[in-house]
Amino acid sequence: SLNTRAAEKGGGKGDRRRRGGHTEAGQGEESRVSGKPRLQSSSPLIEHLKARERVVDLAELSMHISEIAQDQYGSRLIQQKLEVATEEQKQQAFKQVLQKMNQLTTDVFGNYVIQKFFEYGN
Repeated sequence: SLNTRAAEKGGGKGDRRRRGGHTEAGQGEESRVSGKPRLQSSSPLIEHLKARERVVDLAELSMHISEIAQDQYGSRLIQQKLEVATEEQKQQAFKQVLQKMNQLTTDVFGNYVIQKFFEYGN
């Protein structure tokens, strides 16, 4: 019968429901803090930063600091820049971080940026 053949191939009625569907390409683990799915593919901004065509400082990252901080690579980059940033650069970046504080404190990567501000900020 049709149902028997479908079951043999693993595609019976309600099959997706039993298996929980499938994961879209680019989605992977859930954020340990927020429980929301995280995209594994980086944004064009992160890809540009990874290319490292030139050295960037914290002030240049400030305008997009929330987006950058929520990426694994971006979070590490910000943390490194905080260690060597001027007080003025830290102030500028912190103003941007304050606007997204709630979001960043519960993000799996963003929370490390917040912690680093406590360590290196004034």
